[in-house]
Amino acid sequence: MVPPERRAVWSPFSVGGAPRHRAARERPRHAAGFVYYDWWILFAVAAVVVWIVVPAVVRSAGAARRRRALRADVALIADVEHAFYAQHHRYSDTLRISLRPGTRLVSLEAGGERWAAVVTNDSVGRGPRTCGLFVGSAPPPSIPRGMVAGQLACW
Repeated sequence: MVPPERRAVWSPFSVGGAPRHRAARERPRHAAGFVYYDWWILFAVAAVVVWIVVPAVVRSAGAARRRRALRADVALIADVEHAFYAQHHRYSDTLRISLRPGTRLVSLEAGGERWAAVVTNDSVGRGPRTCGLFVGSAPPPSIPRGMVAGQLACW
């Protein structure tokens, strides 16, 4: 009896229509492991993945850092306003404060028992570029509806 791995199997790719042996058809071309050009292909695929992924990660990390800086600038304005209120018992609309590079003060409205500040940074990238905060009973027109007094929000 012929062992199963040596049985002849007909295939449309057999030479002259003659059956080929299964063992000859299933024999691997290479020994185990990679050959020289396999490593080059693997290296090229890895290089393309790194070329695409690394700049995207760096851009998103930079945008997140600028967004955190934007929120920190609003918190700084809040601290200065509260310090001014503690001394003068009113809020100031003429603060002399230096913000981080790229961040600009869009509006600072103050009067009596309320104040609001809105800052923006156009280099943030995707996502919210403007943040604001107000303290008082009703938000001024520069603040979007739905914001809660005393809570920092970005839009």
